[in-house]
Amino acid sequence: MEIYLICIVIGLVPGLIMAFGAWKEKRRLEKALGTRVEVENKAMKKLNDELEKLRKENENLRIRVQKLSDKSGGQDRRTLEVYERIREKLTLMYAAAGFAQAWELVKTEAVNELAEEDAGKTLPNRFRSWIGLSTPKRDALPDVRQD
Repeated sequence: MEIYLICIVIGLVPGLIMAFGAWKEKRRLEKALGTRVEVENKAMKKLNDELEKLRKENENLRIRVQKLSDKSGGQDRRTLEVYERIREKLTLMYAAAGFAQAWELVKTEAVNELAEEDAGKTLPNRFRSWIGLSTPKRDALPDVRQD
């Protein structure tokens, strides 16, 4: 009987020691995982807050640009910009017969350029000249005179 008891103790003690070690390791891993999840949640919350802030700022800027465009002064400046571009192109390219057709052709081109600038596809000409970049050279307009 004592031999059985000794065998049971010899088998049970290492098993209990291993079970205690595994339990301790499990607690350590749970704590580490909890800490990691907490840190990741804080980082995600910070990113979401920053994203929301940027969305609000974007919306405010969009509304501001829209308001500036809607004001009569904004439209006047836009019209003046179109006319200035037309004047430059007509002065540089040619001043010949068929002025009305050339005017409409160049006016359409200037309006399209401003639309691209408003959409953010190109850098506005007024800023190009301000930072020292030259405006792109244009090819001569096609002859629009009707003979």
